[in-house]
Amino acid sequence: MADDNAKAEIGWGPCCFCGQQINQDKIDPCRITIETSGQRWQVWFCHAECFRSHMTDDPMLEPAIF
Repeated sequence: MADDNAKAEIGWGPCCFCGQQINQDKIDPCRITIETSGQRWQVWFCHAECFRSHMTDDPMLEPAIF
């Protein structure tokens, strides 16, 4: 019988940029949602740092949350 007091470990899977596992903290995992013009969508998880490192340096696109 499973221990009811045991913490359930959530598996976020690998980061869609670096392929490494994501440990949960106050920012990670980030969730990237892509929606097409045909209203189809998909979600991937990533590290905040990986996401930022793939963005352009344009200040108009600087993430406001992290």
